[in-house]
Amino acid sequence: MRRVSLFTLVLASITMLTSAAPRFSPRAAVLAQGDSEVFESGFTTAAPAIDGQFADGEWDAATIEPLSFFMIDLTTGEDTRFIPADLYLMNDHENLYIGLQIFGVPYNNEGVAGNGFDFVFFFFDNDNDGLIEPGEDLKAVVTAQANIDFAQRGTYADQHQPIPEEDDASDLHIDGLGRIVHSNVRGIGHYTVELAVPLDSGDPMDIRTEPGGEIRFNIALATALGTAMAEAGAFFDLPFDQDASGWGLIKLQTGPAPPDRDPMLAGTIAFITREFGDGQQLYVMSADGTDLRRRTRGDRIPGAPSLSPDGQKIVYVARQPDRPGTEEIYVLNVDRGRPRRLTRNEVAESHPVFSPDGGKITFVREGNIWVMNANGRQERQLTDLGLDSDPVWTPDGRIVFTTLRWRDVPEIAIMDADGRHLQRLTDNEKGSLAPQVSPDGQWITFFRYDGPGSFLDFGVSIFYPWNIYRMRIDGTDEERLTDDGLINFLPTFSPDGRGILYQKILDVGSGYTVLSYIDLMTREDRRVFNLSRVSEFDWR
Repeated sequence: MRRVSLFTLVLASITMLTSAAPRFSPRAAVLAQGDSEVFESGFTTAAPAIDGQFADGEWDAATIEPLSFFMIDLTTGEDTRFIPADLYLMNDHENLYIGLQIFGVPYNNEGVAGNGFDFVFFFFDNDNDGLIEPGEDLKAVVTAQANIDFAQRGTYADQHQPIPEEDDASDLHIDGLGRIVHSNVRGIGHYTVELAVPLDSGDPMDIRTEPGGEIRFNIALATALGTAMAEAGAFFDLPFDQDASGWGLIKLQTGPAPPDRDPMLAGTIAFITREFGDGQQLYVMSADGTDLRRRTRGDRIPGAPSLSPDGQKIVYVARQPDRPGTEEIYVLNVDRGRPRRLTRNEVAESHPVFSPDGGKITFVREGNIWVMNANGRQERQLTDLGLDSDPVWTPDGRIVFTTLRWRDVPEIAIMDADGRHLQRLTDNEKGSLAPQVSPDGQWITFFRYDGPGSFLDFGVSIFYPWNIYRMRIDGTDEERLTDDGLINFLPTFSPDGRGILYQKILDVGSGYTVLSYIDLMTREDRRVFNLSRVSEFDWR
């Protein structure tokens, strides 16, 4: 339901970081320094946390190979130095895990936008044919800020070998996760990198293999990229005549079959996406991932979908491309038929949501909360300060919303359906965004920025964690539900109240999001639905 328009600005800021991989000089070609070009991957039943931290015990099942990057000065083409590294490899039935310790790399970055990026690139010959071909998989981790706190965060990009007719190297579908952390030991800096790559994401531009299979790979390092002292090197020969035959070969191990961990999801999901190449459109599907249907067409741009309590209708906002300052509210049936327009004015409506009985719709107009009948008639204004947004209903007919009336960041409040008896529920200098109420009316979930400064300073806040929270309906017993250092946002409860579905940004280069599900009973948190570009959604 919703949603928070400021996140459009967040995603736009993120895309400035890593839209495409830099191209190395042909002199950045070196030979493996290890004992063999064939590497056995250990088998694990416990996936490592991909946070760049190398926690005790989490890489015990990995095979370890000492290797070296033979570095080249990118300005002169001269050999510079060897940089030693330890390579860790293991896999389970779902992912290949690569760990990397790179020793003796002082943190020399001086800023952003070309003033000293450090990259680690992971190249994959998807079909193991010894050729570097357009579209084959490429992952990257990068430190992109001068402040060491930002460097500890690191960023990740899912890319592919450039395709000539495309403008950049970003994958159309986002998979995997990587993290890079810089630290200093006795004054000598080094990087720790952790990477998870799905063995088969279902996308033709990603690797496709399985336990017992193999994959040809290479890893390259670039330091101080964008400065006069830039260097680059790799583990294996990195030619630019499409020859990958000298790369290393990872042999994946087999092991016990994992238990069935897929959550049993039921109900209907309505969502806005650009995933299917037809622009930004509204889709519906069953929560088990089947019965996908597009429900809007044309150039009208939809947003903020909200399902009726019985799951039969969707209310949403839409605008014409030539009228960006106005958005009107529409309603349509989930199964068939055309949308019907409910509002007609020259202002931007937002956040329409059905009441628990389906008879009314609350929405936002010019920073105030309004309510109208579900047929668009009898509009009534509930708040008048111009500081409110994100209204949602409780099962007993009250309205939870965010407001700026107490500070310059949104806080969560609750009021009766007639606008009376307003009560503040949160008091946090970081703010609290996009509340959603559980089906039993006992809990509220929301998200919050957990980094330094204000989330409105997107030049900083996109490098720090945003987390999913929940609290009781009276504002007590607040708890954080995510803690992976990523940007997690826009949560909503499952229809049975057992879990929370939310969005997560894995790839800072594209800004694309994936959907993750937290089981509130087991606290397992895993990606669901193989989608990368959902902007807003609702679930009933």
